Formats: sequence, structure tokens, C-alpha cells
Amino acid sequence: MPFDGTTYNPTLTALQAARNYIVEHGWCQRSALNALGNVCTVGAVNMTTNSEKQLDLYCNVLWHLEETLDLKEHIAWRLVHWNDAEGRTVDEVLHLFDTTIARVCQEELVNA
Repeated sequence: MPFDGTTYNPTLTALQAARNYIVEHGWCQRSALNALGNVCTVGAVNMTTNSEKQLDLYCNVLWHLEETLDLKEHIAWRLVHWNDAEGRTVDEVLHLFDTTIARVCQEELVNA
């Protein structure tokens, strides 16, 4: 990585880790982490970033997810409400991560 022309993007890595966490552990609503180990959208970010030691990264990941949803105010509970909406599916949640990951990758290419 240091000499192969690629760069490390912690936001992209955290988004991918959160998505993978949902795939591996399952998704839920109305709880960040349920008794089965399933997580909501924000819970996946919680589990894969250290929000106390990496607050900037944690907030940046949430901000990018909110941007993809075109949430006008960047307040994490809006993302929670989106996650908990009646009829929401895990496929929609994974699509949110996929779309956000693609957008962050595209922004990285444009800014390179």
C-alpha cells in the first residue's frame, strides 16, 4: 500500500467494515445491538469504529451515510429513524452502504 500507488482511506475502510458486520451478524431495527448480536445501521458503525477514540472517523462515516440519503440535517437519530422505518429491509440497508462506498470511492478518484 505505501508504495503501490494506492492510499488508505479510513472512512472507506470503516464503511466496508460496517457493511460486512451486518452481513456477518445480521441486521435489526429499534436496537443498536440486539440479544442475537444483530445490529442496526448506526450499531454497525458503533461496532466497527471506536467512537470514543475515533470520534472524527465515527462522525465522518455517519455523515457520509446521511449524505447518501440526502438528509438535510446531519443528526444521527435521523439515520436511526431511516433504519427503523416500517417496511425497511436489510437489502435497502446494504444498498445504502454500497451506494455510500461507491460515492466515497468516486470522490477519492476525483480528488486524486
